[in-house]
Amino acid sequence: WHIELVFFKIQNPLYQIPTSADIDLHQLSLGKPDAPGLRKDLWLLWEDPSSSRWANALNWFSIFVIVVGVSAFVLETHPTVRNPDDGEGWFGFTPATIRRGFYRFEIACVCWFTFELVFRFVLTCDKALFMRRMINWVDIIAIAPFYTGLLLAPVFQSGSKSLFMQALRMARVFRIIGLIFKLGKYSHGVRVLAQTFRTCLMELSVLAVLLVMTVIMISAGMYFCENPDLEVVTSDFTSISRSMYFSMISVTTIGYGDMSPLTNCGEFVACMAGLSGIFVLGLPISIIGVKFQQ
Repeated sequence: WHIELVFFKIQNPLYQIPTSADIDLHQLSLGKPDAPGLRKDLWLLWEDPSSSRWANALNWFSIFVIVVGVSAFVLETHPTVRNPDDGEGWFGFTPATIRRGFYRFEIACVCWFTFELVFRFVLTCDKALFMRRMINWVDIIAIAPFYTGLLLAPVFQSGSKSLFMQALRMARVFRIIGLIFKLGKYSHGVRVLAQTFRTCLMELSVLAVLLVMTVIMISAGMYFCENPDLEVVTSDFTSISRSMYFSMISVTTIGYGDMSPLTNCGEFVACMAGLSGIFVLGLPISIIGVKFQQ
């Protein structure tokens, strides 16, 4: 019936543009204050960029802070900044000065994100719904690692410094992940893609099952083909679990080439891995593409 609607140029009733009443009802379900006033205006300012020019400007400012924060996180890993005793610095600034500048900027970003999160929590009428929404947990993940580092620092001052550094690195990894997902919150295309994944959970689960089954079978085949004598393992495929690395990059058609079969049987299994990847990944991805267009 979709083809007939297109042929007769009839608007699909499932794709109707929401009215202002529909938008208002949806916003009320998200915790917007019902009564007119300052609280409602502030809620729209923070939650709906299309409500006013000030809301749009605030939205773009948040995007700017996120982009600059991610860029600063990337630049902090540069050897000149990472090793303050080495190098000549940038633009006349010493490495130690640059590191202090990055740290102060990180504090400013975290303060802004914290203020934004707390202010939005205060304005919403449905606090329980606010805490249940995944998009708000993304905001929490973006700022929690900074406070985690502050809390762990005094605990590990008298203990293992290496353990503290490992915990701090892990926290910073979660911080950059949170910032990237937070940036996606302001993109309409990313929100559409997230909605597509939610509607394709069944297809994605089928893809995951097929991928796991294929990887296990290919890994077992590579292990036994490359090691005719299991008592003396001389190939790169020392175990089935080790072979899973080769199977995954072969089925997904990446093929780094750091591991390669040496026997005719192993080469045949490797060819089957490449061919199976076309069927395992091709069909679910096409379904996801159709859902995204819808």
